[in-house]
Formats: sequence, C-alpha cells, structure tokens
Amino acid sequence: MMRRCQPGLTLLEVILALAILSLSMVAIGELIRIGTHSARDAQDLTHAQILCESKLSELVAGVVPYEPTTRAQFPMDPDWYYTVQLEPTEEENVMVLVVTVETHIQRKNPISFSLVRWVPNPGIEIPVAPEEPDDNTTDNDSSPSDNTPDEDDENNPPAFGT
Repeated sequence: MMRRCQPGLTLLEVILALAILSLSMVAIGELIRIGTHSARDAQDLTHAQILCESKLSELVAGVVPYEPTTRAQFPMDPDWYYTVQLEPTEEENVMVLVVTVETHIQRKNPISFSLVRWVPNPGIEIPVAPEEPDDNTTDNDSSPSDNTPDEDDENNPPAFGT
C-alpha cells in the first residue's frame, strides 16, 4: 500500500520554527535592554547638563560667590554633586571657571558633565569709565540744571541715563 502525503508540518519543521522564534525573541529582548540603558544614560546626561548650567548661572550672576568647591551636594537633588574650580589664565584680569556635575550612584559608566566659562578675576576691581560731557549742552546761556525744553530737545531726546 502506498502512503499518501498529508498536508501539515513535520515535527522537525515545528522544532526548527520554534528555535528561530526563540532566538529572535532573545535578540529583540537584548535590543530592548540596550535601548533602555541608552535612554536612561541620555536622560541622566541631560539632567547633569541642566544642573551644571544652573550652577554656572548662579556663579556668574553673583548669587553664589566664586569659591572652589569639591563634590558639594545639590540641596534639591541629593543624587548629584558639583565641583567648582577657578583657574588662572595668562591674562591677570580673567579666570577660568569650571563647573563639573556628576552622580554619586555607582554604575558601570558614571555620568559627568562639565562647563567652562571665562570670568573676570573676582580679586581685581574693574575701573569705571568717567562720564563724557553731554553734547547737547553747547549753548552758553543754558545751564545743566535748566529743565525747560528747547525746540531742539523735541527732536533730539536726551541720552539714556542723563
């Protein structure tokens, strides 16, 4: 008697298909793990950049004095530390301000971000330029305390700050 071919899959084909499916699932799972890890690193680096810019802005605005600091903790974000370095340059009136932010969480690749800005040397006073005489007071018969408007004053308003 002759055997007929029945439609369907053999046991070998089913096992081979399951092996391919399981290997592809393992590969996709590894890609998801790598993508999640990279996304977390990018988020942490962005957070470090925002904290670093914030601390640098505080220093430049004068809210916080230029003082070298090593691994000080952020009050609002205790997982992050900052370091402030003030280094001299060849110019005596200019200093290099370096702010570095890093996380204290132990990880394989620690997150760290630094910004550098040149700032005036805090120990040197910047001389103030003397005020220049106003060009509008060339009239001999008007005094600087005279507040009456002339015809020319309507067309030429006084300079800012005078």
